[in-house]
Amino acid sequence: MADQPLLSLAAVDLAEQAGFMVVTAGDAQDAAAMLGERSDIAIVLVDLDQPGRARGAELAAMITRQWPAVRVLVLTDRVDQMPGEVAAPTIIRPCADRVIVAALTALSGSGSAGSDR
Repeated sequence: MADQPLLSLAAVDLAEQAGFMVVTAGDAQDAAAMLGERSDIAIVLVDLDQPGRARGAELAAMITRQWPAVRVLVLTDRVDQMPGEVAAPTIIRPCADRVIVAALTALSGSGSAGSDR
């Protein structure tokens, strides 16, 4: 979930090219609803500047509380947005695509992208 549509599309393409199955949510409320309905979501990519009532840091914190088996990867373009209350890997943009893919792969618990998703 990203705050900019083009960024969101780029992140989706990047994850799919790396072998991840991707579903998208329009905002934090949609993401929470999706997590409540689906058991096949293993990793959530959260942008700290989410649209909607719940912000990215709130979404990340909610995921770690309500769905502890789901891994969270946080993206931000501002160092001052780093979530102190959320124990999740955080990537500061801009960054190389390989940084995001490596983080997703590490969170998936597999040595290669695309397995166990």
